Amino acid sequence: MPRAIVVHYSRTGHTKALALEISRLLTEAGLQVDESAVRPARQLGALRAVQCVLAHKDEPVCHDPIDLSGANVLLIGTPVWGNGIAPYMRRFLMEAEHLCGMPVVLFATCSRENKRAADELRRLVREHGGRPYAYEAWHIHKDGPDGLRAAAERSVKAALALLPNGNSAGKPNGIRVHS
Repeated sequence: MPRAIVVHYSRTGHTKALALEISRLLTEAGLQVDESAVRPARQLGALRAVQCVLAHKDEPVCHDPIDLSGANVLLIGTPVWGNGIAPYMRRFLMEAEHLCGMPVVLFATCSRENKRAADELRRLVREHGGRPYAYEAWHIHKDGPDGLRAAAERSVKAALALLPNGNSAGKPNGIRVHS
C-alpha cells in the first residue's frame, strides 16, 4: 500500500483544516497516511512572528522524529505570514533528516501574495535532498471556504501523480477530483 506523510504547522487552524482534508482524500484514495503537526517550543505573538518571517529566522519546535522509510510522498504545509513561511516550518525543514530524493508536495494557506513563500519552501526542500514537485495554496479570503477543498484536491492530485504508475494503491484512476 502506498504511504504518504502529511506534516503541517497551523496557528489559527486554517492550515490544519487543509492538512486534514488532504489526509482524508489520500486515505480515500487507498493510501496509508501519517499526519503530523509541528508544535512550537514557544508560541510567538503575531508581531514577533512576522518579524521572524521577514528576517528569515526560525523558531524552535517540539516534534517526534518522522520516519520517512517506506513513504512514497511527503506533503508539507505552512501558513504564509508576511509573504514568508512560518518560522516553525523553516526550523522543521532545517532540522529534517536528509530527504533522500523524496518527492514533496507543498501546500500553504495565505491571505494574499505567496510567491516568496513558495520559493523559500522549494529551496529548503531541495537543500535537504527532497524533490519539490507542486505547490498549492488556499487563498483564504479570495477563495473562501470552497477554496479549502479545491486546494486539497489539487494537492492530492499532485501527490497521486508521484506514485508508481501515477495512481493510488494500484487503482486505475486513483481518486476523482473536481477541476
